[in-house]
Parts: sequence; structure tokens; C-alpha cells
Amino acid sequence: MTTFKPTRVVLLNHPNEKPYALMLLSHLAPLEEARVIRAWHVGKIPAGTVMEDEMARRIDGAEILISLLSADYLSTWSSSFGRILRDSPR
Repeated sequence: MTTFKPTRVVLLNHPNEKPYALMLLSHLAPLEEARVIRAWHVGKIPAGTVMEDEMARRIDGAEILISLLSADYLSTWSSSFGRILRDSPR
């Protein structure tokens, strides 16, 4: 039997877009339940963890990145978005 690894999906959003992120995650839930994907978002960061380090680790390990882009996101989370653009294959 062939083993199948779920695709690692990372969702990035500004806290103001949390309702939209939750809506998207609810649509992705059947894929998680079927173990097709493994979705991650900042709400899964355990207390006491350095947020920037955990985000960088998750972004580096992601196979799919989903960014809910907004003016708020681009102004306050520009370091993570810049990292994605800088490190992406061209």
C-alpha cells in the first residue's frame, strides 16, 4: 500500500481578516478530514512560542501558501510577505 502525505498548506492573514480566514478554513476542513491537506494558520501557534520564528518555519515547510492580502496585511505583515517573495523560486 502506498503511503500518502497530506499537502502542507499555510494560511497567512492580518487579524482584521480573521472572519474570512475562518470561512476559508471551514471550506478546507473536508480536505483536512480526508487527510489530503494539513492546514496551518497563526491561530495554531502555542502560547509562549515566538510568533515570527514559528511563522518562518511554517512558511519554509509549506507546499502551498494562501495569503489573504489587504492593505492592513501588507503594511503590518510585510516582513513575512517579503520573505515569501524573496525566497520564492523564479
